[in-house]
Amino acid sequence: MKTIKLFLPALFITLLFYSCGNTPVTVPNPPGGNADTTFAAYIILSLGGSPVDTLYFTDRNLCTGSYSSSQNNTYCLLNDTLTSQSLSLTFAGNTTGSPAFTFSFLSYMSGSYNGSGITGAVTIYEAVGGKIKGTFAGTFSDGTTTYQGSGEFTVYRTQ
Repeated sequence: MKTIKLFLPALFITLLFYSCGNTPVTVPNPPGGNADTTFAAYIILSLGGSPVDTLYFTDRNLCTGSYSSSQNNTYCLLNDTLTSQSLSLTFAGNTTGSPAFTFSFLSYMSGSYNGSGITGAVTIYEAVGGKIKGTFAGTFSDGTTTYQGSGEFTVYRTQ
């Protein structure tokens, strides 16, 4: 029993010195404190509750976001350069949360659709060069056809 009592303190001291010399290095998160590296940008369009199309925007396209201090809003453009379809979202401020979405516009199948009743949330708002991410939902209409739209946006912040 004496051997065990002497062995345990020696083991504890050995582990203490070993762990002090091998302290793991913590790598800081990217700007904004988020480690999300995914790029997800799409809109699901529905007519009368039935899905009709999904538009995907990828990071190879012109997907940018910029903040205007004079207007205190952030403008995000998702642009599919291959199919010439785009979606724009503007929301109040420059932080995460559930801001007021003030303008939305959809260019789809050679038509122009104004957004209304757009709501959503901003989940990541990084510094210039980082990402802005969030979700949205609302309606898009050209006066004749009205789509319900919902999706996710990821853009690269340019200012």
